[in-house]
Amino acid sequence: MKTFYIASGLGNAEQTRMLAARLKAAGWGQTYDWTKHGAVDSKEDLQRVSQLEMKGAMEAELVIVLLPGGRGTHTELGMALASGNQVLINDETGEAFNTGEETCSFYHHPAVWKTALDIECLATMLTLPDKFGKMFAHIFTHINLFAQKLKHLGEKSIERRCNDETQAKPQGD
Repeated sequence: MKTFYIASGLGNAEQTRMLAARLKAAGWGQTYDWTKHGAVDSKEDLQRVSQLEMKGAMEAELVIVLLPGGRGTHTELGMALASGNQVLINDETGEAFNTGEETCSFYHHPAVWKTALDIECLATMLTLPDKFGKMFAHIFTHINLFAQKLKHLGEKSIERRCNDETQAKPQGD
């Protein structure tokens, strides 16, 4: 049985639950489900949960990182990479993979598989047989990233056109 762990922020708890349910229905085993306890704030609970999440991230065959995520998500990403686990990072917009001040160098680690898919597509891709799932993810991620670039170029084109039209208008007397 393949095993997985999903690292993400508390704001993605519902997506994490949905993805986990789809993977479990396809025969995968979840090493730890942090969504069952949600936020914790006592020192004792933080110590206990940190050990459970660490064990879950280090023992999973596949660690799925759903962005956006916080400090814990990125700590789990580091543990997964250090453990030699397969790591998939998904950012629905793909913007997290752009280089610049906001990027995380570990998103570009050679062992990381990056996807830019909505959660339904990601779940479908992960539950397909391996060779089809990887092909599906590759195709749809590139389509999504291409669409983002086209949208960005379209916005710049509209701005340029508006500026050209503004400058071309005759000035009033």
